[in-house]
Amino acid sequence: RTAEAPAAGPAADYWEGRVSAYRREAAKAADDPLASRLTYAAARILEGRLGKTDEARTLYRQAIERDGTNVLAARAARRLALSAGEAREVLAMLEIEIANAAPGERIELLLLASELMSMRLGEVDGAARVLDRARKEAPADLRPILGLCAHAHAANQAEDLRRQLTALAEVWRDPTVVAAVETEMGRERERAADNEGAIARFAAALGADPASLAASAGLVRA
Repeated sequence: RTAEAPAAGPAADYWEGRVSAYRREAAKAADDPLASRLTYAAARILEGRLGKTDEARTLYRQAIERDGTNVLAARAARRLALSAGEAREVLAMLEIEIANAAPGERIELLLLASELMSMRLGEVDGAARVLDRARKEAPADLRPILGLCAHAHAANQAEDLRRQLTALAEVWRDPTVVAAVETEMGRERERAADNEGAIARFAAALGADPASLAASAGLVRA
């Protein structure tokens, strides 16, 4: 939603009073989840009504310290950390959300964490480990497998690439896709000087898609 202008004058005094009240109640609360919710409410006012994002970030962190399952606080802290360009904190907040997410949401958060690690932090191997978590979370989802294939190819990890391509072929049964995967595995066998393995893969590609020119060319070379 569109950001509101920070409150001023009597309105600001009113919201400041609400923040103070929430913080007093949180400090007195023996129940950590309750204290976390009260602290989160104060942070929301600081951010949304008073425009005090730095103070709000501090309170979002405090809310999480009181209750590590407070996903609303983690999400808000992630949003502000992203605006501040603090990728490491964004990742830390994502991990809290991942730990408490429903299965359907968890895969999306894992993919987001992988992208952040790869693109913003340059931690390619770490990103691959997160993709592997995503693959285990949703074995039928193509996105983690495609990401792992790309990582293995870029890292020149032939065995891992072969394993990921096999997983891709098992999940994605479209004949043209299966043929493309089998052809790529045949090329990988060619690079390893395994002609028999290459022939078997190119033949499997043609079995899936007899019109595959790439597979036919591979058989001719082998």
